[in-house]
Amino acid sequence: MIIWLPIYLLLMTSTVYMAIPSWMMSNGFRNDDLLFNEIGYIWTINIFSNVIWNKLFYSYGFLISAADILIMLTTGLYMLVKVSRAHLNKFECFCLYGGISIYTGWVTVATILNLSYVAKDMGLNYANGHDETKWACFMLYVALLLFTVASYRE
Repeated sequence: MIIWLPIYLLLMTSTVYMAIPSWMMSNGFRNDDLLFNEIGYIWTINIFSNVIWNKLFYSYGFLISAADILIMLTTGLYMLVKVSRAHLNKFECFCLYGGISIYTGWVTVATILNLSYVAKDMGLNYANGHDETKWACFMLYVALLLFTVASYRE
């Protein structure tokens, strides 16, 4: 999908930026505490979960992939909160904050879709007397509520 091109370019640029030693930075400022202490390991867990999600989704079923995508969503939201509260230079603001925010937004949508597949796989469908459209709207309203509460708190 075309949405992944800018997301992965921003995340890849951020990863390369993290790999450059601090003493080589020309602007003299990089938020190493954020990059290595606050989100470093979380970043690694998130990227690893992202790598294996596709295999899990298509090979091992919706429930296992839902657990993995919930890890991606949780770690993405954690990183987004940490990055949004940190002091960033312009490059970090564009690549790190921009990449993580677009990525986490997309993972949020993918999580809703993955959980919809799980619900349908567990029997929540028209054939069993359940209205799939109402459940999809319910999940979107829950996501909207969570986003509104999080936005208000920040």
